[in-house]
Amino acid sequence: MTNDEAIALTISTYDSFEDLYREHYPRLTRALAIAGAGDAAEDLAQEAMARTLASWRRVRHGANPPGYVYITGFRLLQRHQRRTRTTDSTRVPNVAGPEGVATTNLVLAQTLDAMPPGRRVVAALCISLGWTTDEAATALRISPSTARVQLHRARMDLRQALGETEPADTPG
Repeated sequence: MTNDEAIALTISTYDSFEDLYREHYPRLTRALAIAGAGDAAEDLAQEAMARTLASWRRVRHGANPPGYVYITGFRLLQRHQRRTRTTDSTRVPNVAGPEGVATTNLVLAQTLDAMPPGRRVVAALCISLGWTTDEAATALRISPSTARVQLHRARMDLRQALGETEPADTPG
């Protein structure tokens, strides 16, 4: 299945706002937390969903209802960060699992905390949600080249934190 087919399949399944909410609210909340919303992640996700519901008659017939929700959520995050001028993020929770997972989660959380807000947001969209840099650039109202640079730097930061070296044959 190609990416376009997956998107088309996803889009065609939203006959009701409740379906969209159930599937995307938890992912949006987590992505906002990773991007630096901290304790406000849930509030921002709820506000994005409320705005989507208010515009549902228009949004449901649009090209990408989930995209509308995420773009709204990340624009609200940008506004929130400008107002509060904070870069707090929710720590990745330590969960039971294989040995070393909790330590890795802590290292990743600390690395994300240390990133500039713009880099962290692009990382959340592209790494956590699987968006392309073009999609992230559109959502954040930045140039695609800026999004690519921010994602590259975020990946370098994460590799360094995990003690990995950058692959030698990384494409352009």
